[in-house]
Amino acid sequence: MKRIRELEIAQKNQVFEMNKLNETKYRNKESRVKLLNANFNIEMEFKQKLKELENESIRLENQINQLKTEKASILEDVV
Repeated sequence: MKRIRELEIAQKNQVFEMNKLNETKYRNKESRVKLLNANFNIEMEFKQKLKELENESIRLENQINQLKTEKASILEDVV
């Protein structure tokens, strides 16, 4: 009888531990999904900002070229 009682207690402890592990696994899965979503959003924001900066860089480059052309024209008129 004593041995059976010990086995029942051990079984209950194992069920308790399994439930704790399953709960931890579920929480980790939720955290993983949240992190993946957050990373995706950060990546999209970064790509958008990078695209905006690229466009700004192109605009400034064109403006610089235009000013160089104007400068060359003015220097030519002066000479």
